[in-house]
Amino acid sequence: MKKVRAENYGIRPDTGADHGEDFRRMFRENPQGAAFLLQPGRYDFYRENALHRELFLSNSDDVPERNLALLLEGMENAVLDGGGAEFVFHGPMMPVTLLDCKDVTVKNLAIDWEIPLSAEGEVREAAGNEIQVFIDPKKYPCRAENGALIFTGENWEEPLRHAVEFDVSTGKVRYDTGDCFPKVEAAELGEGLFRLKGDFSRLPQPGNVLVLRHSPRVHAGIFADSCREVSFEHLNIHSTGGLGVLCQFCEDLNFVDVNLVPDRKNGRRFLSGHDDGLHLSNNRGVITVEGCCFEGLMDDPLNVHGTSVRIAEMMDSHTLRGEFVHPQSLGFSRWALPGQEVSFLNRRSLKSLGTAIVKSFSLLSKGEFVIAFDGKIPEEIGAGDALENLTNTPSLICRRNLFGSGRARGILVSTPKPVLIEQNLFESSGCAILLAGDANQWYESGSCRDVVIRDNVFRDCCLTSDYQFCDGVISICPEVPEPDADAPFHSGIRIAGNVFHLYDAPLLYAKSTAGLLFSGNRLFRSHAYKPRHPQKALFTFDCCSDVNVGKNWVTGKLVSDEISIARMEEKEISCEDYEISVEQL
Repeated sequence: MKKVRAENYGIRPDTGADHGEDFRRMFRENPQGAAFLLQPGRYDFYRENALHRELFLSNSDDVPERNLALLLEGMENAVLDGGGAEFVFHGPMMPVTLLDCKDVTVKNLAIDWEIPLSAEGEVREAAGNEIQVFIDPKKYPCRAENGALIFTGENWEEPLRHAVEFDVSTGKVRYDTGDCFPKVEAAELGEGLFRLKGDFSRLPQPGNVLVLRHSPRVHAGIFADSCREVSFEHLNIHSTGGLGVLCQFCEDLNFVDVNLVPDRKNGRRFLSGHDDGLHLSNNRGVITVEGCCFEGLMDDPLNVHGTSVRIAEMMDSHTLRGEFVHPQSLGFSRWALPGQEVSFLNRRSLKSLGTAIVKSFSLLSKGEFVIAFDGKIPEEIGAGDALENLTNTPSLICRRNLFGSGRARGILVSTPKPVLIEQNLFESSGCAILLAGDANQWYESGSCRDVVIRDNVFRDCCLTSDYQFCDGVISICPEVPEPDADAPFHSGIRIAGNVFHLYDAPLLYAKSTAGLLFSGNRLFRSHAYKPRHPQKALFTFDCCSDVNVGKNWVTGKLVSDEISIARMEEKEISCEDYEISVEQL
């Protein structure tokens, strides 16, 4: 592998100049077998000099074009080694984009913004239906205009959209606040102080810090599309204009020491990513996430899923017209390729009614497509039902990571391939692990068939706020409108050897799941918070079968020791050496 030194392309740190085109030229002229070496220091990038490209990003807002700073396209056997460099961005843009690359590594660098695309504010006073918040005008320029709080940057401005309160005494999302911040009317009081007036159901506390989200979800921190054998190593991402790292339609991904954390050296106490940390959509092969840290994110740290699509019209026995349903997942020209396997799902039960091999796939528009199969489409399938690409499903190894406190959950996983979640520390404010999947709302596909959750520690801050699908510290919650007991959505889930610190009742919730084991875990009662969750049982099982609650060790008197069941018979639960009552819902 040849060494390509950035300074030979006029790329030098700490100049303040925009080197975006210099980087892009360096990559174009060395498409194979190159290690790109940077000197440590600061490198600046400006939106005005970015490359503009129409790209469709999973789970992101649809816009005519994206602003790209660094673009690696069609590259093979390449390493971008920042050598400890800091990339600082000016305005909304995508810092690093990889398209159709193979065997590429990005490592040893930090990503940040001169003016972040989210902000922080300190609560100074709070009474009745209003609060006073100090927002540092040097770090986060903003103004009040016609009752709206408007954040301004380098040729951009955005209104406040949402806020999350962090408790400075714990360093975590404040207990029982979650998504309850209301729409507010803003007034400027001078010297960075603003009055925010609204219908506060949870009045923020003086001294606490609000993470203030304003910009839309448009640009990922790092975006990879249709790549193979990509590694991200030793990265610090301190701010984003959307998802942290988004990889879609890729094969074999490796994340080692990738950290989405606040830039504390610049005085940010809680703010990091604008949305999810690692968002991994429609991939295949093996995904490894190891030794990573996620803190202060405004959505889930790790989300692994596919994209299900809806059948709009049956054209003939081999062909149909389909549509992408969710407005943040459109235009996927590679949703299916010839030779890939697709499953046909009944939209009510999510039961697979058969599979077929793709013959052709073509877009009619960013929202519609035509797909043809080698074999016949099952006769039971019709308009309104769904398709799932089984080829674009990965296995996951997730170990030794910190899922720190932030908005929403810890890990979301929806894939039928093997999943191993071990030796992680969970401090999420919602549920720690969610096994989801649906073809009715989010259209994030993937029934789990082989999941091992072992040797993890779940802190008592888990489940301290309300978010969607957070019915237990571990929530197995697919959106199945009419679950079929003979065709469970999830199966083969083993939860063993973990440590749970529980301040409230709900530990495990499972719906439409078969072959579920919960054994060999240690449960400790915590009194750090007041019980608050509407689920009152320790275990809740809905339309499940072959459930085994094995021997678990309990220290302290738990809030609940009950098992609640619905749409199933008591004989489907086996309890070994565990005195627990069963209450029929």
